[in-house]
Amino acid sequence: MNIVAAVLGSAGLMSAIYIILIIAKLSQKLGAVTKMRSYYRGFYVSAVFLLVSLIAYFLKTSVLLASDRAPALLNSDLFYLFTYYLPLSIGTSISLAITLRYWDWLLKE
Repeated sequence: MNIVAAVLGSAGLMSAIYIILIIAKLSQKLGAVTKMRSYYRGFYVSAVFLLVSLIAYFLKTSVLLASDRAPALLNSDLFYLFTYYLPLSIGTSISLAITLRYWDWLLKE
């Protein structure tokens, strides 16, 4: 991974968090109009998972910059599995399920 890809990757994760927060507000308003249960709170849980993933991505970027002085734990693939990939997949799965719950009527139209 080079520096440009690291910066663009972190910008992509930040934009995904921002999009999830926008969808949460829109779903909150839609749920208030249609008297649905407040499933939109799951978007905030999803954003927290993506934030954990973003922090792990920043750690990975810092290891890229100073790989000779980085602790061995930060160079471990297992560490990134549990701090980056797993929260990223859990967060996107939660947001996908809730988005389908609120906005499935668009697919039916």
